[in-house]
Amino acid sequence: MGSSNIPLYAQGSYDRELNYKLWSTYKSRFNAAARNRRKNELSTRAVAILSAYVMIFSLITTMLPQFSTQGTSQIILFISSALSIIILVVSQLEASQNYGLRAHTYHQSGLQIAELYNELRALKTRFADKKGEEFIGKVEEIAKRYDDILKRSENHEDIDFACFRASKPKYEDHNLKKWDLFCIQVRLLVGQYLFYYLCISLPPIVFGIFAVATR
Repeated sequence: MGSSNIPLYAQGSYDRELNYKLWSTYKSRFNAAARNRRKNELSTRAVAILSAYVMIFSLITTMLPQFSTQGTSQIILFISSALSIIILVVSQLEASQNYGLRAHTYHQSGLQIAELYNELRALKTRFADKKGEEFIGKVEEIAKRYDDILKRSENHEDIDFACFRASKPKYEDHNLKKWDLFCIQVRLLVGQYLFYYLCISLPPIVFGIFAVATR
């Protein structure tokens, strides 16, 4: 593999490569923590709003005469029953993901790696004029502690690292264009949050179309 295929941070000294790894990893872990917190919030909100929809739809046939005909009321009953099943499935699946706990774990991992990053930066400043055996030994010790943290914690997802790269688009190893940034945002929205937005927005849209069609 030619040097053109090797990231620039890996073409320099060992401490430079470790510096980038620590920097990118702790930022990615913080992104993962924020993503999981957001998913936890959206999951809770989606289940609550879907539950409200079920109660609202159950009142429609009794309080709005235009929806009380047999065919219309059966359709509304079907929609309410379908939403109840969706709520049950979503609740079970989302509860098993432990987004709140995972957000906390990612955040703690990010803090630990950030401490190593700051320690390495201070070390590089202290040994700026003379990077001898003592310096290399201390860098290797930081690298070992970094590996230990990685072994003890769940790895973040690719989208978390992509969001880190998007936060520093002009960095030499990133060099991201506006289109690249747009694609990362689309990946984040579609892959992580779109399901919850659909759960929240689709039921009233479907009912609105149904109400217009049955006028």
